[in-house]
Amino acid sequence: MKTVLTALNARYSHSNLALAYLKKHCSDFDIIICEYTINDDVFKIYADLLEKKAKVYCFSLYIWNTNQTLNLAQMIKIAMPDAVIIFGGPECSYNSEEFLQRNSFADYVVAGVGENALRNLLLMLKNGEKPPKIIRANTDLDEISFPYSKESIERLKNKIIYFETSRGCPFNCTYCLSSACEGVRYFSMDYVKHGLKFFFDNNVPLVKLIDRTFNSDIKRAIEIIRFIIENSNTTKVHLEVAPHLLNDEMINLLNSAPKDMFQLEMGIQTTNEKSLTAINRRFNFDISSNNIKKLKRIHIHLDLIAGLPYEDYDSFSRSFNDVFSLKPSMLQLGFLKVLHGTKIAERTDIYSVAFAPYEVLHTKWLSAEELCKLKQIENAVERFYNSGAFSKTIEYLTKDDAFKLFEALSEALKSAEANGPLPRVKLYNLLYENFGDKIKNLLISDFLINNKDAKLPSFVQIDAPKSFKQKCYAYLKRHNIEVDFKDIRFEAIENKILFVNYNIKEIFDITNELSSCLTQ
Repeated sequence: MKTVLTALNARYSHSNLALAYLKKHCSDFDIIICEYTINDDVFKIYADLLEKKAKVYCFSLYIWNTNQTLNLAQMIKIAMPDAVIIFGGPECSYNSEEFLQRNSFADYVVAGVGENALRNLLLMLKNGEKPPKIIRANTDLDEISFPYSKESIERLKNKIIYFETSRGCPFNCTYCLSSACEGVRYFSMDYVKHGLKFFFDNNVPLVKLIDRTFNSDIKRAIEIIRFIIENSNTTKVHLEVAPHLLNDEMINLLNSAPKDMFQLEMGIQTTNEKSLTAINRRFNFDISSNNIKKLKRIHIHLDLIAGLPYEDYDSFSRSFNDVFSLKPSMLQLGFLKVLHGTKIAERTDIYSVAFAPYEVLHTKWLSAEELCKLKQIENAVERFYNSGAFSKTIEYLTKDDAFKLFEALSEALKSAEANGPLPRVKLYNLLYENFGDKIKNLLISDFLINNKDAKLPSFVQIDAPKSFKQKCYAYLKRHNIEVDFKDIRFEAIENKILFVNYNIKEIFDITNELSSCLTQ
């Protein structure tokens, strides 16, 4: 009984851990995994799935892929009426009866935890039984086998590999589906260490742990971090942690790790105390910020959510500035998703889209226009801050009020992109047009370090004479600098001579040594 497990991931770089679990747990069935993205052409996906000629097609539903996946499944059912269509995932687990009524082409729903439920369903189908339309079954974590193999890792090359050491969350935030689950369940430490060692031995570049709160058990978290430090050679590990639960032992251990071994993601969401109480997310921001400030040389990703109860535009700007002051490597400005089955969905003062992804449209405290404005600010944060291409310039411009700076940049960007998105190299000109000579040197530095081959912006004065390149090559020889010419750049600009070494991402001012070049 040939079975296809299918998911449309949000991006090409993503992989689907759920499908890997299901295939491993049902390994005695003829199962293949087919992963695509929401950006792929639905007819090409359809043709590929049709070619598999499977008896059973299982589709994984999430808020980011619901519409495309439902359309795809319906196409398969029309083309292959005898094929069995099974859905699983969060988008069909809540109110599964209504889901089946709305989607008559769906044969079965695997609701909730999937491993044992899907296996039971496939067994019944194989034995010619008539299963109930909705299948539920608990799965003990000790029953779950490590889902990856050398072959699957090779198949997922150039994609992010996901792993988990626990399921569930110790908190009960009203906007999160994890609030519907009771407590946290932990995989055995042997399972965790075996899995991590497998990734390290196979030189996986990045592993993202999808634990809702990795440090919910601080002693256990410290043991895992120590294991990673002692065993990882090149693999980076991404952890989602609660900043207020960090302690000095864990912080010191993280700080002792090689640079870039760890990436930490932390959901601050808001610093508005009334909002935090309303969403049942009680934590001390002062403790959290102090802990974050103690972390050194670590990539830190902080999250905010717009559209929470009691958060108006001014309140959000304060939350933004509070979080921005911590100087995260990335600041994600997200927007509330009012998910079915969560407590926040019961509120009557928050208005959201009626279909996936159920994003907030306006609230009692934030108007629709203000939320659209925050969307524009999100774009400015992504382009000018999270890109890392303007770090020196943005650091200077955000000394007083970061939110106001990105508010202004969002308006400038909106105007400049009226006829379409600007390439990144054009954004340097945009910044110069808005802030002038006071940021010129910072812009030049940012441009050179982040744009190896691009032509210099129009506001930069070029001073290089004909003999400039020969002088520069002589400089390299004189200082015994052996580098590939593709990894360096010399520029005579603004009465300075700059040498850029992209291997170490540094700029050297060698004006004094080669000053004669500027006078020829």
